[in-house]
Amino acid sequence: MAGQAAEAGADVIVAQGTEGGGHVGWMSLSALGYGADGVLLGTRFLPSEESAIHANYKRAIVESDGHDTVLTEIPDIAAGMVWPGAMSRVQRNRFMESWTGREWALRRDLAEVARDSEGS
Repeated sequence: MAGQAAEAGADVIVAQGTEGGGHVGWMSLSALGYGADGVLLGTRFLPSEESAIHANYKRAIVESDGHDTVLTEIPDIAAGMVWPGAMSRVQRNRFMESWTGREWALRRDLAEVARDSEGS
């Protein structure tokens, strides 16, 4: 696909693998090792002063070493979103642990889970 995009005149092609934050693919892409001229950084800028995300989220990013994260579709299921072919890299917490391996139940019980979380 990258070749097709280049032939079509694309100036920039972004390929993201599992080493990224946020929504990622299933395969590792050591982009510079494959001849890339640059990289796209996203998560790195989230904890900046200019970012509008919550201070607790910024702190979690800065304090994480990456080993406390997991790839999962649980946050997207809970938010009612679909990112076909991608998973979210998120910090492990009680909510993730309670639904890991039970994603089907989260889909089934989503309305009830949403109601319960509003009362929290």
